[in-house]
Amino acid sequence: ISGTTGSNDFPTTPGCYDPSFNGANAGELDMFVAKLSPSGGLLYSTYLGGSTGSDTNSGLVLGPTGRVYVHGNGGGNYPTTVGSYSPTWNGAGDVVLSVLALAGGGPADLVYSTFLGGNDHDESHGLAVDGGGNAFVGGATRSSNFPAGGGPPFNGSFDAFLAEIAPLGGGATDLL
Repeated sequence: ISGTTGSNDFPTTPGCYDPSFNGANAGELDMFVAKLSPSGGLLYSTYLGGSTGSDTNSGLVLGPTGRVYVHGNGGGNYPTTVGSYSPTWNGAGDVVLSVLALAGGGPADLVYSTFLGGNDHDESHGLAVDGGGNAFVGGATRSSNFPAGGGPPFNGSFDAFLAEIAPLGGGATDLL
């Protein structure tokens, strides 16, 4: 399961990716990801977020190798990985996509994490993953410079988008 929390005592498990709440200011939020046993026991639980702004969850999808794909919106220093599509924050509110192994290996649990957006507000509303591990993220953007890959120009106050990201590719990770 995944969600959003403002709690600094949310239950986490030993060896998880991030056992500490990252919200630095009152009212800030972090994402969380948890795995439950069939009987409801807590097998794995971690925070996922940065200390600047709120990080909110839009959902998760189980990927082809048992990895968990989490999407939502992230603040300025949301954790990203080296070689990701966009490791730095782009503007007022970016979409985030993270892939977790949930193996209890601490920082190694974060397999892939990236921002996606332009200089204005971008929202993540849906996620699907194909058998090759490519993530399809859908949402809305107010960014006139949203990376559209040569698509049509920005048309209004909010435009819909669909992006394909190859986070489990064999080298160069890219917006497809």
